[in-house]
Amino acid sequence: MDIKKALSYTAIGFLLTLIEFNLTLNGATVNVTPDFIGWLLLFLAFDKFGGYMAGRDYLKWCFLVLVIIKACEWVISVFHIGIGVPTVIGLIINLAEMVIMFLFFGVLEKVTRDVCPEKESTVRTLKIINLALMLGIVVLGILFALTESMAFAALVILVGVAALVAAIVTAVVLFQIRKTAMAEQ
Repeated sequence: MDIKKALSYTAIGFLLTLIEFNLTLNGATVNVTPDFIGWLLLFLAFDKFGGYMAGRDYLKWCFLVLVIIKACEWVISVFHIGIGVPTVIGLIINLAEMVIMFLFFGVLEKVTRDVCPEKESTVRTLKIINLALMLGIVVLGILFALTESMAFAALVILVGVAALVAAIVTAVVLFQIRKTAMAEQ
């Protein structure tokens, strides 16, 4: 069990799954922080959490499925393959990501309780904030797609910025917990 490495993988993986930086060159847009790398890091963190993941093997395989799905989406977007993910399937994938993150945050709460108990309520609060923001982005994105209202577009951007801040704060907290774990060894 290597909690330090698991927390590092988790912090970086979490950022990559929630942050999207696109680079546009000659009309082609590429996500330079692909989600699949974040899910891959969460997949790799799974075994490093050891006993904390006992009875949660389904999470490991969910991470792997998301790695494959998100890698396919990224390849399709990079090479402009004429296949798009239907909105309903995209919605199901987004909802699955939220459920998986919620379950994984439960593991992080247990790790925090053992390694850095003073941060447990912070991790619990960040779980709620991150999931609420993810849900907000999905709902507002759907509303924008249905109405094409600039008000919804502005709200998506606003909630997206809040989600970016929450993701960064979450990563910082995870690195603080990692630092505490290092000090104890």
